[in-house]
Amino acid sequence: MNKVIVRNKKNIKSFADVCGAIKVLSTGADNQMGSLAIATITAPTVPHYHKLINEFYFVLRGHGKLIVGGRMFPLASGALAIIPPNLAHYTIPEKRMEVAAFASPPWHEDDQFVLQINETAADYSAAYERALLVDEILARAGLAINENADSRDRAEIREERMRYARQNELWRLSLADMRELLRIK
Repeated sequence: MNKVIVRNKKNIKSFADVCGAIKVLSTGADNQMGSLAIATITAPTVPHYHKLINEFYFVLRGHGKLIVGGRMFPLASGALAIIPPNLAHYTIPEKRMEVAAFASPPWHEDDQFVLQINETAADYSAAYERALLVDEILARAGLAINENADSRDRAEIREERMRYARQNELWRLSLADMRELLRIK
């Protein structure tokens, strides 16, 4: 039987998840083909993967980076990302991001696997996440490396990055502390 579902703002459920503040627009109970939610992301999300779900992210507002299976992709308003099952992924917002997330089959908490520090899934590693988070901290401190700059300028910025990292003892920060440092207030 086909059914039409219309939800108004007051009927939309919200909860906190590894991907931020989630507004559930539809679930598997509405349609077995998929589910739809809006994620508001203000801090790096928790690395995780799904064994069954294909996820489709459409960025409604904001920009940042999506890390999937050890590769980094820039995200901006209007971008679409399709994440197949069994690939570890997480998002680092540059500013507050709103992402429409469609899952097929429908999202279910039993198919969401959070990665542990020493766990490996689809080329993910804690060391890689640490490097990405440190790079983002340095970029926000105005110390991004411009690959188009000449070698002398790149060498100078690398020295400044090392000095900043030493002064702020970035190597002592846990992954959770780094994510918190990048949280957008």
